[in-house]
Amino acid sequence: MPLAPSLDTIGVIARHIEDLALTLGLLAGPDARDPAASHVPVPDYLAGLNAPVRGLRLGIDAALIGQAHPEVQRLLAEVTAVLERQGLVPRACRFPDWQTLDHLVQLTQMPDCSAVHAACLRTRPDDYGPQVRARLELGHFIPAVDHLTALRARGPYLQRTLAQTFKDVDIAILPIFADPIPSIAELDIGGGPTLQAAMGRVVKYTRPINYLGLPTLTLPVPRGSGLPNGIQLIGRPYSEARLLAIGQAYQREVPAELARPLAQKTPAARQGAG
Repeated sequence: MPLAPSLDTIGVIARHIEDLALTLGLLAGPDARDPAASHVPVPDYLAGLNAPVRGLRLGIDAALIGQAHPEVQRLLAEVTAVLERQGLVPRACRFPDWQTLDHLVQLTQMPDCSAVHAACLRTRPDDYGPQVRARLELGHFIPAVDHLTALRARGPYLQRTLAQTFKDVDIAILPIFADPIPSIAELDIGGGPTLQAAMGRVVKYTRPINYLGLPTLTLPVPRGSGLPNGIQLIGRPYSEARLLAIGQAYQREVPAELARPLAQKTPAARQGAG
């Protein structure tokens, strides 16, 4: 089911970096049925997993990361320490105009969403929950000139980010969520006036990267006793092999973790619950 075709991206979710590398190798490359597909040669991602990562420069935008919840900042610092032990070297960097990027991605996404779902919204509106329907309807109120301006701005802002943010670094690190993992109740707020702000906080660190079209690798933080969470490593265009090699190095210290079983209730507890 599409959301916004100009931004929707196929991604791979797997427990091990090797599985990501194998699957991405099958997905990447030219496709005769897709004129937008790249013809850049696809490297052997599996063969490159053990490429050296020592000395790679890890970009840290302290001001942007500082807008996250303190617990999220702590988790990101843990991951940074792991990467440093694998040989990466932290360097300061800065993403320019983050708030502008976030605004532009909404101007791109919302009309796209509304157009894709317009027929169903007219004929089957009750099939959508109030939160999703409110977000999809928003695009009808964005002028076409703003939407087209945001589309044209993607190239210049990508060029600017590469020239400034990645000038002296090889990859950058950011949180996935700005806050600890929210509960269902915290996000099940319907289509009211707080919807956009709540969703904006959830996707604060991912939406602008999606707009720029940069490759990312999400890695889980060391689990400890809390809820799972993750960070993202962001690279230049077509740097997936480097990101995967860093992920492989990370998993040497933070191995993949199976889902933990739920605690079994005792017979007495089950009877009391009934």
